[in-house]
Amino acid sequence: MSQTIDPPRSAPTPAAATAADDVAIGDGTSRLRRRWWWLLLAVALAVGAGLLLNARGAQLSMAETQVYLGQPLSPSGAQLGIAETQMNTALGLVTSTEFLTVAADEAGVPVANLQRGVRARQLEAPVASRLGGQAQVVVITVELLDADNAETVARSLAEQLIETTNEYALAKRELVGDRLEASERSFEEQRAIRDRALAELESSDASTFPVWAMVAELASSNTRTAELDVLDRRTELNLLDTIEQSRILTEPTAAPAATASAWTTAVVWGAIGLLAGLLLALAWPTRREPA
Repeated sequence: MSQTIDPPRSAPTPAAATAADDVAIGDGTSRLRRRWWWLLLAVALAVGAGLLLNARGAQLSMAETQVYLGQPLSPSGAQLGIAETQMNTALGLVTSTEFLTVAADEAGVPVANLQRGVRARQLEAPVASRLGGQAQVVVITVELLDADNAETVARSLAEQLIETTNEYALAKRELVGDRLEASERSFEEQRAIRDRALAELESSDASTFPVWAMVAELASSNTRTAELDVLDRRTELNLLDTIEQSRILTEPTAAPAATASAWTTAVVWGAIGLLAGLLLALAWPTRREPA
């Protein structure tokens, strides 16, 4: 069985390649001339869509509030101050599902609307703290169609953040207060034992004197220890009372959300429409006429 071998094809010459490019360019130019109205239609549709979206954005109301984080305590009782972890945690809490669900219930809006319309950021200029140093501020922004709902959601998120931020500080103060009461009771008990031991020591004879002397010395030592413990608890409680709590710096007030001007919107969306029209006019195959 014989096999036919085709002769090798010669590579196209530079002149042929240039001619092919000219044909392709001419074909593209011809398509644009015939389909110029495609470009106008694409630009008109894009500008219309952009203006429609911009008009809808102009109906949004934006409510913004600032929350001062204060000087809360960590679960272990250490003062967090302006630690970066404190700010990152606060920003995450504002946009968490738990916070958004509570705020959505209070405002009567779907949670999905808040997931798109709630933002949280750190205020660039820190606020001076009366305890010294700088304290951080969280800015909560809510964009919704209804102004009252935007204010309600912003206030709810701020109050939830304050409650969570102050939780550790308040729990720590309550714990120290309970320990102070226990220390004061112990001090009173040890002082009563010491006073009785001293009274018995004065009226004891030679046989009981060593025993009451030892009891009185031990009771006096325990009384001094209990008194020092009371002083320490009072000092710690006074320190906790001076720690600043989180609070709202600015009440949320809704205002129309900022949107781009109609001219800017028309130019940007018109350019997008022109580009899309060019691609479509060049890429769409030309219908062949029957021979």
